[in-house]
Amino acid sequence: MTILRRGLDLALAALVGCVVVVGLTAYLTPAFGGHALAIRSGSMAPSISVGSMVVTMREDPATLVRGDIVAIALPSGTVLTHRIDEIVRQDDRRMFRLKGDANPSPDPTLVTQDQLLGKVVAIAPGLGYILAMLSMPIGVLALLLLGVQLLLGAWLFEELAERSSRPRPTPGRPTTFDLRSRGARAR
Repeated sequence: MTILRRGLDLALAALVGCVVVVGLTAYLTPAFGGHALAIRSGSMAPSISVGSMVVTMREDPATLVRGDIVAIALPSGTVLTHRIDEIVRQDDRRMFRLKGDANPSPDPTLVTQDQLLGKVVAIAPGLGYILAMLSMPIGVLALLLLGVQLLLGAWLFEELAERSSRPRPTPGRPTTFDLRSRGARAR
């Protein structure tokens, strides 16, 4: 087996493994009160890079402390993942001032407990790209096509390796074939 074939086999296995892990995570986390989210901005770099997948779990807001990373749902429907910079008591309510690690200043508005989706409990760099692709029909198709390309490439390299290991005819000598061994009928 050639090195290229092994590389393609490993790439295919890695792709399938990542898709299975991300798919199961996205499917199972809601059953446990969590969310799997793809990070699409660099506001939390270097702690959480663009393309990472984060897993959040519901947390009692009273247990959250400064420095925890949380995900919130904004009124616009956007989900934001930032670090708690300050905990503020206002009108007998516990509110949070968030800040992205890469941002020079905290977010301008306070976050209410109702907006909290959960605390970040796991970060998987790079897997957010796969999560984003699995959320779109064209992304699923692209992942399937990538898998097919890797499989066909592996088969191609195997065939080429097999052909190169066959004995080559000697120049000047006619090559003979036994048609009966190939399944042809002799007349």
